Amino acid sequence: MQAKVTLTLVYCVIISTAVCCNLLVIVVITSSRQLRTNVTNALFVSLAVSDSLLALVNMPVQLLYQLHNQWSLGEPLCKLSGYVQGVVVVSSILTLTGIAVDRSLTHSTLVAEPVTKVELVYCSP
Repeated sequence: MQAKVTLTLVYCVIISTAVCCNLLVIVVITSSRQLRTNVTNALFVSLAVSDSLLALVNMPVQLLYQLHNQWSLGEPLCKLSGYVQGVVVVSSILTLTGIAVDRSLTHSTLVAEPVTKVELVYCSP
């Protein structure tokens, strides 16, 4: 019983923290006109939305499954939950990839001399 209470509390803290922090990111970026003009910030909003959906949709369902050690929400919700989780995770991965590509392109335009040769330096004792 104590383990279930602890698990529930941990899940509640993680879910509420994830939703509050991601909502804060969304509000800050969407409320500032200057921040809305940046592509990277649009990607951050997309990532915050997908992370919030994961915390709001998937984590409570997973908590119920962990507490009961069986699926108790019916077959349609079982299929829907798996589908939503897959879509949200793929969305997060693609958004992170977009952020990495954007950062890479931004960094390569800022570097005066592109890196063409990498030297390895070995330190001997």
